[in-house]
Amino acid sequence: MQATVPAIPESTSTNERTRAGRPVPQVRGRAARTTVHTEHRLQPSDITVERVSRTFRGMNGHRRALKDVHLRIAPGEMVALIGPSGSGKSTLLRTLAGLLVADAGSGPIMVGGRTVQRDGRLAPDVRATRAGVGMVFQQFNLTDRLPVIVNVMVGMISRIPSWRVALGLFTDEERMVALHALARVGILDQAWQRSGTLSGGQQQRAAIARALVQRPGVILGDEPIASLDPASCRLVMEAFARINRQDGATVVISLHQIDGAVRFCSRIVALRDGSVVYDGPASGLCPDTLRSIYGEEFHAAGGDDALGDLCRPSAAEQPSRRMPVPA
Repeated sequence: MQATVPAIPESTSTNERTRAGRPVPQVRGRAARTTVHTEHRLQPSDITVERVSRTFRGMNGHRRALKDVHLRIAPGEMVALIGPSGSGKSTLLRTLAGLLVADAGSGPIMVGGRTVQRDGRLAPDVRATRAGVGMVFQQFNLTDRLPVIVNVMVGMISRIPSWRVALGLFTDEERMVALHALARVGILDQAWQRSGTLSGGQQQRAAIARALVQRPGVILGDEPIASLDPASCRLVMEAFARINRQDGATVVISLHQIDGAVRFCSRIVALRDGSVVYDGPASGLCPDTLRSIYGEEFHAAGGDDALGDLCRPSAAEQPSRRMPVPA
């Protein structure tokens, strides 16, 4: 399906390829036929975590970052992971993506019916499973000197030859996919700017666009708004929510800001000391629960603002973003 990118000037297809300071190489011949499909409707994936633990070993002893975690997330849910610093949020996300290996004896971690790891070992086909998981980090991980669109197209590396990515050889169709993703996160006008010239919020939205071009069934966000100003936080969270709502992607985001979790996510999973201590609707959180989760970090994490949101019906009674589970 040919993607339609709104509000792209006619010059986009050819002339503006020189905006980054040099012409973008054109792909011809056999390589030009190795393209990606531009349809962005995704197949939402479920997530299953059973009896997962993770221990970090160092010179000063051992620390259990995850303790016997059980979790099931339905296709199309938008879930916030909350908890104080060191509670295990980032460890859980990286374990879900297969970037960290759980302890021996841990049960399976499955995404979309495919095993990521089991019993402390990655599945042999984990690379294929990771291709369906988009990861957005707190650090934007963009190459500052490259145009934004090139950074976004790097997200296609799982489906196009790596030598083309390394040489910056992309087809017109692949550029259209990237432009479409940038339009969806609201930074189409910055497509040909050097990535290092963007604001923090714009860079994070570029990172989301890079995840989008993977066409993932699951998007994981590891503290994606931790270093952003309030206005940028809202724009980034709106981008995640829009992708969840329009594409049906399963979205799991770790957040330190409680109010953002309550406002944008219909389900909250809270961790403390590596264990799940709350798993339920955002409207089910109460002041005592939040204070028991965060302790001394309650105010720093925006707990007072979150309680204000929970007291307002418009926030507490958000429409569920859970998608129907395929039969």
